[in-house]
Amino acid sequence: MHLAQALQILKKLVFLSLKNCINLRDLPRRIELESLQILILSGCSKLRKFPEIKGYMKHLSELFLDGMAIEELPSSIEYATGLVLLNLTNCKELKGLPGGICNLASLETLLLSDCSKLESLPQNFGKLKRLRKLHAARTPLRGLPDSFAKTWSGGKLENTTNKRPDSERDGSLGAVLDYMRFRIEMESIFRLFLHEEGLVQGCHSDPKLLTSIDYHKRDLSTSLETAKWQLEDFERAVSLSAATDKSRMREDVIS
Repeated sequence: MHLAQALQILKKLVFLSLKNCINLRDLPRRIELESLQILILSGCSKLRKFPEIKGYMKHLSELFLDGMAIEELPSSIEYATGLVLLNLTNCKELKGLPGGICNLASLETLLLSDCSKLESLPQNFGKLKRLRKLHAARTPLRGLPDSFAKTWSGGKLENTTNKRPDSERDGSLGAVLDYMRFRIEMESIFRLFLHEEGLVQGCHSDPKLLTSIDYHKRDLSTSLETAKWQLEDFERAVSLSAATDKSRMREDVIS
């Protein structure tokens, strides 16, 4: 069965990860997955289009599109009315965001760092009242739209728009960013796992639910192993950076 056909019939699907499917080039033109809660397309570097959303996907809370080759999001993204987290990190071809994204009333976290062609945000960006995290480092963005201060009435906003590290070549920065992105995905899987564990208490004989829980257990186990070597990479990068700094200090003293 092709992916397009599968997505037409899996109406009760709650979690879908196609992470790092580097040969994936196409998805169905439209998706209608009313039960889907988490969708991960991270690292699908040849995928240029995200499908139109048919109907309301009110249960979709976390959408990971980081590392995709998309140039734009469909205007129908606004039908993902329950979206809390949208990760577009490292979408190098992304040139803009649709105005409809500002209708996502539940959106709390928007990750746009390393979108090197993203030059502006929608003018009605201030409608995102629940937005608490906006990460947009290393983008051409010069700041928030002028209208933002006039229309936004939310609380504290963690905004990293156009912030850059002291050294773009600092390997420790890349290592920590990789770990942070991976941790977000791991937390999403864990929350879904806890949700299903709660459901199974009253439905011991449901084989589909038990199979799903086993799958998430394996996924979490793999994720923990990955997190372990990512932290080791970070430790090595920090040690190398510290050694480089000491070497420069000695050179400065000698000179």
